[in-house]
Amino acid sequence: MKMDAESIINIDIEQLELFLKNTDDKSIYKTQFEKELYKYPGSVELWEKYLKFLSLLSPDTYFEALNRAVKETQFDLSKSFVIWDLFYEYLISDSGDVSKLELLNSSFQLRLTIPHVTIDSTIEKYSKFINLTVPELYVQKMKLVSQQRRSMNKLVGDIESWEIKLSQQKSNPSYWIEYISWLNKNKSIKQSLKSAIIKGTFERAIEHSKCDNEWYDFWKWYAEHNHIFNTNEFYHRMISIYPMSGVAWKNYLMSSSNSFTSLSNARALLLDARVIEGTTELEDFKNICFGLFASEINFFNNGAEEVIEYLLMDIDLIFPLSLKYHDVFHDVEKACIEIYEKLQLIDDASKCVESLILDSFSNTQAETYLYAIDFYKRNNDGDSIERVFERFDQKVAEVDWPERIIQ
Repeated sequence: MKMDAESIINIDIEQLELFLKNTDDKSIYKTQFEKELYKYPGSVELWEKYLKFLSLLSPDTYFEALNRAVKETQFDLSKSFVIWDLFYEYLISDSGDVSKLELLNSSFQLRLTIPHVTIDSTIEKYSKFINLTVPELYVQKMKLVSQQRRSMNKLVGDIESWEIKLSQQKSNPSYWIEYISWLNKNKSIKQSLKSAIIKGTFERAIEHSKCDNEWYDFWKWYAEHNHIFNTNEFYHRMISIYPMSGVAWKNYLMSSSNSFTSLSNARALLLDARVIEGTTELEDFKNICFGLFASEINFFNNGAEEVIEYLLMDIDLIFPLSLKYHDVFHDVEKACIEIYEKLQLIDDASKCVESLILDSFSNTQAETYLYAIDFYKRNNDGDSIERVFERFDQKVAEVDWPERIIQ
């Protein structure tokens, strides 16, 4: 049996197990799982499938992945038990291995402080664990856990209420914002855990995200209201989830302005993916171009002349494409012309203006002629101004507002 690598992510775990038992070459799917886990590292469902995959393909790497899965999903307040229970069963099954029991004990200490909705199930497992390992300390340890649980009663109850409503709101970014804001303001959550819980909730949210402005705004809101250790990595993940989104690319490119190497890497990724040529929406195209140009101009303004080569190559690619979008405002075309002027490459800028005058869409707009006249005025080119008027006379019957030129 064979299956497209991307499709294996979308089948349920029962189908996955059946498929893997009936196919010989399983290794080709490992890369796809890792690629998806980069995008959604906190996905319980994805980790569960990957762990099943590894248990059949590579049992010797299973525990390493399981340990990683626990760390990535432990702050999912609703579903982390799925992975944690696998972790618990794996370690408790070998009660003769002291190192495994020590690891399980330290893991319990953290998990019992996290206000997850299945905490009573965790306490039940802890009770069995204590009875197995240090029965003489059972009463003492369970008394402490009971006190800790009582202190969490209201908090866990409130979280359960949010989670119940969430079942109908998973695709609503506004609800996730409300939920995360509540978590952030809640004084019952230990400060040492709060940022991790908020991040875990963000990770859950983006699993349900869509390629639209509401979700882009959600990413922006999260970045503005929470400490992001590495914004470049944050927005790199965003483009991996929304590979054709102009907003995602703009954010990623702008976050690459901290070093020329970061910019070079981001630009290479953009060009290799052929996103500029492949996008079909004008707003996406504009966002990508403006993000790229703004990042490059930032380096130019700070004296990095090596970026000039990038600017010239990018204008060569972008300007001809921009004409195809028939943007009535010609924002990208004007940006290219202004960059040429900034670089004092007036002849190149003039060629772009000439292209606008000759283009069958833009040469029917009075604004195009006014823009060209203004350009040649500020560059003291009277001969070219005359040519603009000559071209206008030839097209006057088709121009949308000829009175503006005649006046």
